[in-house]
Amino acid sequence: MSIYLRKSLVKVFKKTELNVDPLSSQTEIKDQNLGYSWFVVVLLMVAYTLSFIDRQILSLLIGPLKRDLLLTDIQISLLQGFAFAIFYTLMGIPCGRMVDKFNRKWIVAAGITLWSLMTVSCGFANTYFNLFLARMGVGVGEATLNPSAYSMISDFFPKEKLGKALGIYSVGIYIGAGLAYILGGSVIAIVETFIGPVITIVEGVTIKSWQATFIIVGLPGLLVACVIAVFLREPARTGKIITISDVEENISFRDVLKFIWLNRKTFMPLFAGISMISPLGYIVLAWGPEFFIRTYGLSTSSVGLIFGCIVLVFGSLGIVHGGIMADAMMKRGKDEAYFKVVSVGAFMLIVPVVLMPLAGTATFSFILLAPTIYLSAFPYSCLPAALQTVAPNQMRGQVSAIYMLISNLIGIGAGPVVVALLTDRFFEDESALKYSMAITCGIAAPLAAIFFRTGYKGLRASILNSRQW
Repeated sequence: MSIYLRKSLVKVFKKTELNVDPLSSQTEIKDQNLGYSWFVVVLLMVAYTLSFIDRQILSLLIGPLKRDLLLTDIQISLLQGFAFAIFYTLMGIPCGRMVDKFNRKWIVAAGITLWSLMTVSCGFANTYFNLFLARMGVGVGEATLNPSAYSMISDFFPKEKLGKALGIYSVGIYIGAGLAYILGGSVIAIVETFIGPVITIVEGVTIKSWQATFIIVGLPGLLVACVIAVFLREPARTGKIITISDVEENISFRDVLKFIWLNRKTFMPLFAGISMISPLGYIVLAWGPEFFIRTYGLSTSSVGLIFGCIVLVFGSLGIVHGGIMADAMMKRGKDEAYFKVVSVGAFMLIVPVVLMPLAGTATFSFILLAPTIYLSAFPYSCLPAALQTVAPNQMRGQVSAIYMLISNLIGIGAGPVVVALLTDRFFEDESALKYSMAITCGIAAPLAAIFFRTGYKGLRASILNSRQW
């Protein structure tokens, strides 16, 4: 099988010779001081944290937005999902191309600057259309981060540490989402208590408390962009396919698609699985706070604090633990580890994710939220590590962008919308949000477990082949 794949890969690049030993470049990584590498991971994790704060803060502002802009659940779900996801996913492909060819540090710095400014601009939106456009701009900026970060981290670490490194970077998802709820609820409460629901910027110019929240959470990103521009250095690219001529000039997007097709027994289960597990995670993050407010009558600030702490703690534990478990299995020669951890986690997720919205008491729902968040976090360290392991360096950005396209167009774009459609059109009752969440998540979790289970053999073959480039 490996000989066939190797010959096929040569055919993809239309060359006659292939002489690379990615293990040699990995040895160089092992020998270098990893202290700076971990600094890079933390720096990029901070950027990822801010991206999720800017992305998720809207979930705490559903009530004020519906009141002031006269919106429906479907319109809110489009702001949460489609408005953000459409450009976040479509811009990922050209961003991935840039990541594979140009300096990744400056791509990240420019992206952070753009999404931070767009988040601030959400605070000055006074119509649904303006807010929709600003959310699209946030998606454009954030599309630069993951392909760049995945590619750089893979160049800073040997493969046996890659799951842990990407797990720590991806902790930004849950630190950011958790802080968005904690700080968002606090900011809203503080602003409304000490300033009032309407704030005067200058005479004749006023903003609402929810608008001030967008401005406050958007500004720190500009500082982080400056820090990255000063302290982050571009790593040497490792794990390249090298042929007689300059491959980097000749790898096209079509070549990337051919590579994916040659490894379809790995990529098809991955894409199918992430299209199920990603919507589940985003449904819980997008509609979870509003579920507690509607179902149990809790205040925005109290939900933000409790929900945010659970997301921050258990999401961070899950994403790091998933990567550590996969790394340990890889060291024991279990090359299907990345898929196995995610598949088992998705299977274990079925019970808590269905019972959480149906628990009957706020306390029991919050208790079940903890394993739901923990188990749904496994994919975000394991799957990026799988991609970076099987893909050549010159393709990593583009392969990551395709992964993010599928994950986010369906996860962010479709997941929250399906819940809103069930609530608004099928049940026709806001209080039925809990049933909409239970139905969609109850279908997604077992399908994800099945899809990833079918990819074990393909992932083993792809990793074996990558060792023989």
